Amino acid sequence: MAIQESASVISMVDNGIGIVILNRPDTRNAINHQLAAEWASAVDRVVSDGAVRAILLRAEGKAFSVGGDLAFFGENAGPGLAPLLGEIIDLLSASVQQLRNSNKPVVSAVQGAIGGGGIGLALSADVVLCDTSLKMRCGYAAIGLSPDAGASCFLAERIGNARARALFMTNETLSAEDAAALGIADRLVSSETLEAEALDMARDLANLSATSLAVMKSLCNPLRGDALAAQLRAERDGMMRCAAGADAMEGISAFMGKRKPVFGKSS
Repeated sequence: MAIQESASVISMVDNGIGIVILNRPDTRNAINHQLAAEWASAVDRVVSDGAVRAILLRAEGKAFSVGGDLAFFGENAGPGLAPLLGEIIDLLSASVQQLRNSNKPVVSAVQGAIGGGGIGLALSADVVLCDTSLKMRCGYAAIGLSPDAGASCFLAERIGNARARALFMTNETLSAEDAAALGIADRLVSSETLEAEALDMARDLANLSATSLAVMKSLCNPLRGDALAAQLRAERDGMMRCAAGADAMEGISAFMGKRKPVFGKSS
């Protein structure tokens, strides 16, 4: 088993299973530029590897990913924030496009807290397993930003446009049971067995007909090719617009200062 480990992401191929692991547990796998770049590279490796028949996405620590690293964003606040977020989004968008456009089945194992771009990474998978400690909160509305990493289209794909829109706007926190009832999670499992059950699922898929699975993925996946690329470009444009405004600065500052943000009234 060949393992490639960087500062923020671990990847390996184990008996035909390509495994990509978020590895910033001390930050609850918050996404900064380095993690986004390493994640994109790791995804590219497993998608491109001819020996890989199924892919597993997971994370170290108590949380899959809380989304963007707001401390990192705060350090880069100002005119440079929007282009920095644009670079991060480009990397994340490339990775989720590869996963969705690939014929290989993808499984994600999601534990604990998940929010922001972490939602997009998790829901880029074909099969999503969550543990019973899951707490999902979109988070964007609280900091004056907008969805990225495919979160807008992947969440809407699973629960419908109207419900997804409401979740993004209201910033409601969902429990594991809520996520399962809505169809965000395909299966709930215990925290103790999540990793093993997700790996077993990936192995089961790897042993099925690759052609059959590829056709199923294509038939049941409207978010491929040009349609997905267009949505991801729209996400990027929206994030750049938000990040260039005063509300994003206020939202990030308020979060770091542990206070309620005061947003402007204009749009």
